[in-house]
Amino acid sequence: MAVDDNDGVELDGGDAGAVDHVIRDVDVNTVRFRVRGVYTHRIELYDAYRDTHHGFPLMIGEDAVNNINCFKDSIPSLFHPYISRIQDVNPDGNCGFRSVAVGLGLNENRWLFIRQQLLHEMDSKEEWWRTVFDRIAFQEYDRLRHTIDWQDVKAAPVSRWMWMPYTGLLIAQRFGVIVHLLSIAGNQTFFPLWFGPHVHAQHQIVSFVHVKSAHFIHVKLDGDFPMPPTNALWNLHRNDDAAEWENIYSDRIERFKKKMATDSDNFSQYVTNYG
Repeated sequence: MAVDDNDGVELDGGDAGAVDHVIRDVDVNTVRFRVRGVYTHRIELYDAYRDTHHGFPLMIGEDAVNNINCFKDSIPSLFHPYISRIQDVNPDGNCGFRSVAVGLGLNENRWLFIRQQLLHEMDSKEEWWRTVFDRIAFQEYDRLRHTIDWQDVKAAPVSRWMWMPYTGLLIAQRFGVIVHLLSIAGNQTFFPLWFGPHVHAQHQIVSFVHVKSAHFIHVKLDGDFPMPPTNALWNLHRNDDAAEWENIYSDRIERFKKKMATDSDNFSQYVTNYG
């Protein structure tokens, strides 16, 4: 998605600090940088600039570097080249819902709206969702609903924190988005369960990371990044229309699996529970 076709100046190692803007093309290997107001599209800039930003070539500026330093070890390295933004949110027990709000383009303070929408999703399709969750354990639907039903201004207690991966299914279905849950412990993708990809002309992605064992942050993924495997419950309960989501993104999911098969760290495929 080119913005400017002007020929640019060459950038050597001494010019790295002069970069004041980045244009993200679909392929991260064709990232454009603006050096003193002039755009360049030399592909070899990617490696030179990546080395100065801890493997996050799409992130620019002091705030970006601070976030990289704070959270890079909690984000699987496979995704580092594709992350254009890391946004921390208030760690008040609503951080998961705050991160979803940011991913949807809202202010993080709209966390209550996210909770309310997810409650409406559960209540309006109770029979369907009980089929999904109560097969896991007796009254699992009620336990999940309890974690979401918090509307107080004070910090949410542990019993009201976002319960993943279950809530990921609700988010994808309610907002019609693709959800990526990332963690050093495991990564997974959630698509809507009961409608296909052609319902929306454009597919919006909401990605967030579980960090430091008890906190969520928002990350924005750009470009043709590898996608984590689909959630096991989604595989079990999605209808035929929804199955097309996985077909459309199968190449990217397979790239992730191949990378994991050769990665020495070899992340686990599924995250079972975040308190």
